[in-house]
Amino acid sequence: MVAENANEIFLDEDKFPDEMLQAAFTTAFASMPWQFDEVNQGHRDADGFSFSLDDTSKQEPDITRKRLQEECWRKFNRSPQINTAVRGLGGRVTGFGFEQSSEIIEIDDLMREIILDHRNRLFSNLSKYEIRAIIEGELMLMFTLHDNGFIEIDFIDPVAVEQKGTDDTGILFHPNKPNMPLFYNINTDSMTSDYQQVPSINIARFPELIQIAKTLKKEGYDTAKQKGSRNRKKRYQKIGGFNRFVVAWDRGYITKRAVSY
Repeated sequence: MVAENANEIFLDEDKFPDEMLQAAFTTAFASMPWQFDEVNQGHRDADGFSFSLDDTSKQEPDITRKRLQEECWRKFNRSPQINTAVRGLGGRVTGFGFEQSSEIIEIDDLMREIILDHRNRLFSNLSKYEIRAIIEGELMLMFTLHDNGFIEIDFIDPVAVEQKGTDDTGILFHPNKPNMPLFYNINTDSMTSDYQQVPSINIARFPELIQIAKTLKKEGYDTAKQKGSRNRKKRYQKIGGFNRFVVAWDRGYITKRAVSY
């Protein structure tokens, strides 16, 4: 073994038998902390969390999207390293110095009303929305349009969007545009299997998409489930006759729905 300096160590292969070199490299690489040990099912990462979602069962765990999101939320809350890092990132993106404004005075006044209203509190909730998007890989918000022009914004837990839909994503997608959601099946009551069908903001932008959505009956299109989002007043006709829409931020790669980070 010859050392050029304190930071560089070289092995003279001619002076070591093959068995010794193989044992040395096997031991060195097997001890790397980021490698998964298939033999030891209880192998844990640097934060103490097991790579297996089910340590007590010898069978493969049911790794559904809902389960993955729940595990990510659990790890965020229990790991001080991840918790601090994610909170810091959320603060840097939407923290001090971040604001929304418009050069049109009327629009700027409306935005301030929406942001400061106690029902939305976007001045404090924006960073929280950013953090949830980082944790679970997606963010879904419910926009409710009131008759006086006010827009109420509510958070939707991603696990609530898990009912019937294209590929069991809980979402009805455009048949020719797999990244364009048309309707969301949302169940906010975990005690029942009943759900509501809420249109995507894409329906408000392009009401003609409703005709395409009606062809998705096999995928679960159901007007009866949409009653809670419909409004017969004339002012809503230009946006498809709905007063509730889902605005989503999918941070996944070109997929129909982000699978949790």
